[in-house]
Amino acid sequence: MKHCPRCNKTKEDSEFYKRNNGYLRSHCIECTKKQHKKYNKTYTYKKAKPRSEMTEEEVSESRKLDKYYRQKTREARNARHQAYKKRNRHKMKAHRLVAEAIEEGTLQRPDTCSKCGKAGIIEGHHEDYSLPLDVVWLCTGCHGARHSEIYQERLANKSD
Repeated sequence: MKHCPRCNKTKEDSEFYKRNNGYLRSHCIECTKKQHKKYNKTYTYKKAKPRSEMTEEEVSESRKLDKYYRQKTREARNARHQAYKKRNRHKMKAHRLVAEAIEEGTLQRPDTCSKCGKAGIIEGHHEDYSLPLDVVWLCTGCHGARHSEIYQERLANKSD
């Protein structure tokens, strides 16, 4: 069972598209199809000419636009990141304290996941950010799964 945030319904896993990495997409198939139809009606696609067929002025203008949109994207991403950091100062502090403790040698990062025992990239997970050095060491997959569980618990508590 998985929750679709767009239609706000909990549906069977078979009602969600799968990503290339095997995980399910966040929105159900029905909502995804509606979104694609809406997008395709709203936007018309204009196929760009290959640069080889453009005049020097067109190439120059194209490069200016590319640079402009890259800059706008970067600014938007930075603004989102700054807003997240401001909203979650307690999380940022906990992450920084863990990084400092690892660097000082006070905290040791294990080589294997504490849940599944898999070796690889091991990440620290905080169950409680008020205890910054109380960290559970999980592989990327288990860490993502743990955050999904927490999200599902929050949804269940909201509906009660």
